[in-house]
Amino acid sequence: MNSNLQGIMDKGSDTIINESINVPRRSMKGLLLLFYETYTAGTRNSEKTFNPNITDVKLTVDGIPNKIYSQGMQARDMWEEVFRRFGKENSAMNATDFYAGDRLGLFIDLRSMRDNDLHGSGLRLVNTKDGVHLAINRKGSGSGYVKCHIFILSDAQPNIVNRELESVTY
Repeated sequence: MNSNLQGIMDKGSDTIINESINVPRRSMKGLLLLFYETYTAGTRNSEKTFNPNITDVKLTVDGIPNKIYSQGMQARDMWEEVFRRFGKENSAMNATDFYAGDRLGLFIDLRSMRDNDLHGSGLRLVNTKDGVHLAINRKGSGSGYVKCHIFILSDAQPNIVNRELESVTY
């Protein structure tokens, strides 16, 4: 299940991005952030993303720092996180193309185990006060605005009764 949140930032002046995500989930696998320059209808290249020059990311869950990146995720860690979740062994994509090209994405892995096929290994986010808080530091440059799309990747369980979908549990 993917949920989508979005925010707008100024390329030149917004050097700190603070986002709080408090969406109840039994198993939140991760957060994917994609940055797009603003566009007029019908002119966007959906495969091209914007590199916001992220320097580090701090993540807290209910006010407690993330265990893996307790001092913050550095820019050099971003490729490893994305590749671990979405990469394929024989992929033509590499770290150089990721950082220098136009397909950069920030993935925050919230799984307790690194197995992509394991169901229910994500962060349990039920009845929390603060949820997940991201503090992203970046180098500001340029003019104009950028949209940040935040996708929540989580497990879902469809409940089927008498061949009909009764409900979906997230």
